[in-house]
Amino acid sequence: MFGSKSKIPAGARDKIEQAKKMKDQGYFADRRSEGGGDVRYPSQTVPVAIIFALSVILGFLLTGNSSNPLTGMHITGLPNVDSFITGSDITSFTSDPDQNKVITIFLRGGAFFALAGLVPLIAFVFERLFFHKRILPLVICWAVTLILMIMYLFVPANSIGPFLKGILPFLKSL
Repeated sequence: MFGSKSKIPAGARDKIEQAKKMKDQGYFADRRSEGGGDVRYPSQTVPVAIIFALSVILGFLLTGNSSNPLTGMHITGLPNVDSFITGSDITSFTSDPDQNKVITIFLRGGAFFALAGLVPLIAFVFERLFFHKRILPLVICWAVTLILMIMYLFVPANSIGPFLKGILPFLKSL
């Protein structure tokens, strides 16, 4: 009409056919009703680098002080590693004391970086294996943190078997 070359559907059948074509082409794709999909996050290099820098700063603050608030904790169960992580002294790696201080700060910071990443790593594995798209990763991370705290505080070293045997009758009584 009036020189227009596009064909405007006049009847119901034409409109339905055009709507089917548009649906097939994705005009009516509503992402909210799909229940979510795989989310593509941007590169995590900068946030991970910031976390590593914070870990190194923590290592710097705890190295060379007269006391460390973490002293006495047995984080890994290996005495040499625990004394290095929770200590405040400078470990001798080379003959230069300045190099020893830098190496100690970065290794201690790296240990804090690895320990801080342990909980999110366990939460990521649980989310992928057991709770995929059922529970938010934040909630899993929260639960893993509490479980690790309970295990550290209440499970005696090298005796997780007797601890679980003692808990099972309690759980059956509930």
